[in-house]
Amino acid sequence: MSTSELLAGRYRLGGRLGEGGAATVYRARDERLGVDCAVKILSPHRASLRAALRRRLLAEAHVMARLVHPNILPVIDVGSGDGIDFVVMGVAEGGSVADQLKSGGPFP
Repeated sequence: MSTSELLAGRYRLGGRLGEGGAATVYRARDERLGVDCAVKILSPHRASLRAALRRRLLAEAHVMARLVHPNILPVIDVGSGDGIDFVVMGVAEGGSVADQLKSGGPFP
């Protein structure tokens, strides 16, 4: 998916913020609301593994959506379409915990 395309007709992807074995997180712009966000997109896998990862992604999104805390990013949206499964959440402007550890060392 290129930055000129809108995911779900709404989210314009920007730079990559992080990547793991199951998903990649991108900075994005919600064109409908005019706000920045983070979009976690499930990585492509073979069909049998993809179904299990999709279930995990949705379960994670449902749990995160119920949590309200200043140190937890809110879940804004969840969706699927054109073979892309995604979760939209707030963006951590200060970077990830990994970024913080790299630049400042361990937390006290």
